[in-house]
Amino acid sequence: MADNLLNQLLSRYMAGTINDEGLEKLKILVGITDDDELSKHVSRLWMELEMEENPTARILNEIYETIRPVQKRRIVLKNIRRFTGAAAILLILLLSALSFHLYTTRENGYIIDAHDIIVQTERGQQATVILPDGSKVKLNAGSLLRYKQNYGQENRWVDLSGEAFFEITKDERKTFTLQTEHVDIQVLGTSFNVYSYDDEDEVEMTLISGKIKIIPHAEPKNIIYLSPNEKFFYNKNSGKTKVQNTDNRFETAWLRGALVFRSEPIQNVLKKIERKYGVTIHLNIPSIENDKFTGSIESEYITEVMKILQAHYAFKYRIEGDDLYIFSK
Repeated sequence: MADNLLNQLLSRYMAGTINDEGLEKLKILVGITDDDELSKHVSRLWMELEMEENPTARILNEIYETIRPVQKRRIVLKNIRRFTGAAAILLILLLSALSFHLYTTRENGYIIDAHDIIVQTERGQQATVILPDGSKVKLNAGSLLRYKQNYGQENRWVDLSGEAFFEITKDERKTFTLQTEHVDIQVLGTSFNVYSYDDEDEVEMTLISGKIKIIPHAEPKNIIYLSPNEKFFYNKNSGKTKVQNTDNRFETAWLRGALVFRSEPIQNVLKKIERKYGVTIHLNIPSIENDKFTGSIESEYITEVMKILQAHYAFKYRIEGDDLYIFSK
């Protein structure tokens, strides 16, 4: 019975004939349906849409008009990896539009609770999230963004583990606060890049435009203000902070699909390659383990990345599934 109702509501939603009562029922069903089961329903709907003359254009148009934050107990992009790109977009669009409708119709009696919304990217994946206030967050691979379903009603707070680029909508009444494990970042309206992976020793924050306020947890009185083209560093082990000038194009290279390194330890280089391409690298050449690498890598294929590294280092490699082995010639 519930399956039939879910199918009916999904079809009515995509046809644009669903009413407020139906949307509320659909939200509840989406919230209690297992991820795999929901994926089956969406896949079935997508196959039906493929029979139409040009469903992709209509879906993409809806994305630009209505997309808002992905809402569910937890959206992990690997759960929709088996879909085609457009089918995956449909699943995210469905959950997103539901969230936006209920957010904007609160005055009509819909109440949004304070449960967490979590968007997580696996290795080799990226995602874009539009928050309810219109702020845009681009998540790099292996990152997690967390915020409340009632985001924007009383405050604008988000948590981040990983790397993300933020474009924050200005709201002088509500400061936007980004929380990481070691520092908080406060803004009214600006764009900035944050690098804060749990398994890395340093937190980095680069200001692209506007102005920003950084509050280290260890020394909350030591407030730091950044200007554009400045980069903030925080060392998790020592607690030390520093600020230096930087090139914003270098800092946001990942948004263009590039990896850029400036005299970076080869182990760090390989770790970032693992994250971007979704592989596990096994380096079996002790002589280069402490080397440093400078260069730019911009390719969607891991084999092309290996060719670039082979131009600097003489090695062989082989790929077995998600494992990549590097060894001497």
